Amino acid sequence: MAQFLRPSTPQFAVDVHQNAYLPEGGREVDAIVTVTATGGPAAGAHPHPAASAQHAAVAIMVDCSGSMGHPPAKLHAARAAAAAAIDAVPDRAYFAVVAGTQHATEVYPGGGTLAVADARTRGEAKWALRTLSAGGGTAIGAWLRLADRLLHSADVETRHGLLLTDGRNENESPEDLRAALDACAGRFTCHVRAVGTDWAAQEVDGIASALLGSAGVVTDPAGAADDITRVITQVTDRGAVDVALRLWTPVGTETVFVRQVLPTVVDLTGRRMEAGPRAGDYPTGSWGGGEQRDYHVRLRVPAADVGLEMLASRVSLVTHASDDSAHPTARGLIRAVWTDDPAASAAIDPRVAHYTGQAELATAIQQGLDARRAGDGAEARARLGRAVQLAGALGEDGISRLLARVVDVVDAATGTVRLKPEVADTDELTLETSSTKTVRVVPYPGATSHGDAPAQHGPPGHGLPGRPGGGGPGHGGEPRFLQAELVEQAPPGREVPLHVRVTRGSGDAGVALRGFPVTAAGARLLITVHAPGLLALGDLQQVLTVHPGQDSHWLQFGLRTMKPGLHTVTVRAFHQGTFLGELRAQVSVQPGTPARDGLPRTAPLTSLAFDPGEVTLQVLKGADGAYSFQLLSETTYAPESFRLLAGDSQGARERIYDELRRTAAAAGQLGGTDQHAARRRLVNLGVQLWATAVPDAVRRQFWEEAGHVTSLTVLGEHDVVPWELLYPLDGHQEGDGFLAEWLPVVRRVFGQDRVRELPLSSAAFVVPPGSPPEAEREVLALRARLGAAVTDGGTLTRRAAVSDLIDEGLHGLLHFACHNSFTSAGSHVTMADGPFDPIDLAYATHSGALRTTHPLIFFNACRSAGEIDWFSTSLGWAPQFLRAGAGAFIGTLWPVRSDSALLFADTFYAQLVTEGRSLGQASLNARRALRDHGGDPTWLAYAVYGSPAARAATPGTSAPRS
Repeated sequence: MAQFLRPSTPQFAVDVHQNAYLPEGGREVDAIVTVTATGGPAAGAHPHPAASAQHAAVAIMVDCSGSMGHPPAKLHAARAAAAAAIDAVPDRAYFAVVAGTQHATEVYPGGGTLAVADARTRGEAKWALRTLSAGGGTAIGAWLRLADRLLHSADVETRHGLLLTDGRNENESPEDLRAALDACAGRFTCHVRAVGTDWAAQEVDGIASALLGSAGVVTDPAGAADDITRVITQVTDRGAVDVALRLWTPVGTETVFVRQVLPTVVDLTGRRMEAGPRAGDYPTGSWGGGEQRDYHVRLRVPAADVGLEMLASRVSLVTHASDDSAHPTARGLIRAVWTDDPAASAAIDPRVAHYTGQAELATAIQQGLDARRAGDGAEARARLGRAVQLAGALGEDGISRLLARVVDVVDAATGTVRLKPEVADTDELTLETSSTKTVRVVPYPGATSHGDAPAQHGPPGHGLPGRPGGGGPGHGGEPRFLQAELVEQAPPGREVPLHVRVTRGSGDAGVALRGFPVTAAGARLLITVHAPGLLALGDLQQVLTVHPGQDSHWLQFGLRTMKPGLHTVTVRAFHQGTFLGELRAQVSVQPGTPARDGLPRTAPLTSLAFDPGEVTLQVLKGADGAYSFQLLSETTYAPESFRLLAGDSQGARERIYDELRRTAAAAGQLGGTDQHAARRRLVNLGVQLWATAVPDAVRRQFWEEAGHVTSLTVLGEHDVVPWELLYPLDGHQEGDGFLAEWLPVVRRVFGQDRVRELPLSSAAFVVPPGSPPEAEREVLALRARLGAAVTDGGTLTRRAAVSDLIDEGLHGLLHFACHNSFTSAGSHVTMADGPFDPIDLAYATHSGALRTTHPLIFFNACRSAGEIDWFSTSLGWAPQFLRAGAGAFIGTLWPVRSDSALLFADTFYAQLVTEGRSLGQASLNARRALRDHGGDPTWLAYAVYGSPAARAATPGTSAPRS
């Protein structure tokens, strides 16, 4: 495998922690949103000194007011801290030094510019610090405005300030300071370090909070230098700027507050910027790789009846570019579910309890110190005693030590304290500024970063006798398996119950489900059974509840044998519309044979991240020829049994394909009027397909979801109808054209891995003798598009070479540019040494030869997505490649024009590789580019199999993950 360079811009992941259950009439929903940045420069390191060069600028502001000279050690400490900051500025970054009194003065380099850091400029700047002397007033707003002007004199990605001050803002009104903070907010971040003991903690914290920085105290010189060095190194290494937390809420939902709760407490509620209908952005500042922050979100939703479920908010992280465009990078969901189970609704997510307690801790410290200064001993003891109690319960050992310098602790558990008669000003101010710094919730046993901790009970932030999250064994990282038991053989007319459960047992294959949201009340899975040839004695879909730390109970599905033969029963598991996994069992039905139990069947539930807005349409064919349609999203709809009005689906399908083939053949000869007529004919075909091939109930459900659906995945019987040709229209409800030009439409086969990254380390091309003349031009264009970073695997003309490449574990891309012969008898490509057909993939399919490499297969050939019957299953290029482990497959549903195929392929690769679009979006944009191409319907001919969110990664890049 190629070694990919870590990108300079961090990639983000969003995890939502909550108890979604509300009592009847409940309205308030709390969630902790954890944002993790990975892949960029790590905090505290310069992995690419030349690359981290000129993307950052730093303005160092030194307070030179008269009070800095009393005693003189304060100004000496500030100079030493400024010198440490200058030494920490990396080569080729920009920096400046500003002196602050009642005016703001440029100290270095001067002239309204910034210096480029190197050994010489750093030495000159430190020499200039020696000229600083104390005298004058304090106007911090003026210092910040000058820093803003200097920082924006250079074209850089990240801008940061460091403010070193000892005093109160006495020569400037609070309104002027607030105006300056408002003007600078979002333009640069600022970290504040207080010198001495005469400063106002609330003012220092207020500046740092408004400019999304940190606040601290300069005490001993050695510690101050280390702290300053860490801050400057961290901010100049950050690779993502102007990042915002975006909340979308449905009609009737109110955002009560949004607070950063880790690493510091910052209220972001009042900083919301509208970002479209029912969406708002909350600024988070700049980020570097390895950072993790937590945000507490509280929503107020409309009251609802027991049993209802709603999406309370869609949370995403967006980065804003210099042209003000916003780019979502990661998403999560906040849900609300109403229940009449008091145990479920009373449970509190431990992260919510933890950070609610830390917010109360900060308030208690502030109120206690204010009461102490005001001489109210009783109130000070009560509030600081509560702070001691909370600090112990929350594991805040650092805060506990600082509190012990202010009070004598009699009993930490009950919060009984005595005020110390003498307290050093430094200790009091350090406690006050440290109170807003937080620690992460204590991990519970067995937890992972993706899991959920056991919930607590009781009001958040109250009665915290111990550590949150310690109330029981963790379950976030447990592997879970789907298990089924069915007899192996039975005579006709015999009841053969199927038993299904989910276990925590181990298996020797597959990947355990990671991050499965199992709350204290349990997680609800939808279990469906497909049993053609057997008589169902009850409902073939049931809900199974998985509880933390234990196996689920058994579900029983009633089945009865009927006609002789070998019958396959398929069991599938879903969670909130996401397909988790499947297993299959077989029963042999023969007259006169006794029933014999079969071995338990297990299947690992593979890790599948749910993509917000992804909707799955599951289509299954029953033994009686009827189809079952089921729409699965955040809402699970009941399946709808349906018989196609056209009768035999294969005949209707072939008539449609034949008309589309003739339209494609004539497309190059059509004039403007004929092109319009061809489009109108396609629209009528699509509307009729929508009306006759999709059940009424499913169409109604689709329109209910249409407002927030971002992609549609078809799972199951793919050859029933050409899904890409559907044109949704029901009365006044009409989408943006054909389904495939409106949304990314992808297909999935059962047993297919869900792949989020398509590593394109190499590319091989299949162009056998007799291929279309445009095939070589197509390969040349693709090679140029991929570039030299992707290893060229050559052009393959022989079947043996293609088979060897696949069986040995194909890497990267395999692109077919050739003819494919498709008949009811089979499908094959004529290679130089004989025909190559889907049966040649049997070894790879059953050995899983591609499951570790997940290649992209683009079969740009006639009817390459079609399937034929092979014994009891369908056989085709797509299912064979995908079950072997391919990450994605693209093929055609009917014969296409060679020039149109070339244009589609080139546009698709440009979007996927050059522009970095997802698989779904790249295919959608390729269709749109081709749809007005002379009336040619080829843009609808392509079927895309895979995850709509999958992205390509070429050497030197990495596909972003959600």
